[in-house]
Amino acid sequence: IDCGACGIVCPVSCISNQFGKAYAFLKPKDRPKATVNEGACTGCQYCTDICPFNCLEIRFEPGNGFANATANNAHPNKCVACKLCVLVCPREAIVVVSEGGREVA
Repeated sequence: IDCGACGIVCPVSCISNQFGKAYAFLKPKDRPKATVNEGACTGCQYCTDICPFNCLEIRFEPGNGFANATANNAHPNKCVACKLCVLVCPREAIVVVSEGGREVA
């Protein structure tokens, strides 16, 4: 899928992108993570179905007589920033952000 996730987890930086530049290894705490805007999420479960690492979960909460379902990054340390969840989200409710809160393109 050409997401670069394998490159940032490689401890010897031997994986290159399509331009021949090696990815920089990032420690787990420094790796970008998926973040869900729960106000925009409808709980469709597309993100949880596609996530290869089971990082996202749907949380059901009762409210106003309806069951509100939203995704949340329940296991952020498993996230490798592959952005598959971002690609399938019909509401654009998921972004991948770096440790400083900057969105990763």
